[in-house]
Amino acid sequence: MREAAYALLVLVWALAFAAGCGTSPAPLPTTYDCSTACDRGRSLACDFAQPTRAGVSCEVVCDNASRVVPWSVVCISNAATCEQIDNCN
Repeated sequence: MREAAYALLVLVWALAFAAGCGTSPAPLPTTYDCSTACDRGRSLACDFAQPTRAGVSCEVVCDNASRVVPWSVVCISNAATCEQIDNCN
């Protein structure tokens, strides 16, 4: 009886381990620009990635702002949280 319970426990553990290892995160983009930065901000629901009150998209704001103050699009595109994005620039 103990052997059957042990075998069942090992099987459950192996299945749980395999299920956790079966998926991989989405690959990071290979190029970084305003589009990838804004997409990342939107996926995290960050305020900066939303259109302005006048309806101007994040991409347009980024393109225009980048002419004066560079946006760290690589940092923004790879951030895990909005707080990390706030520290990118």
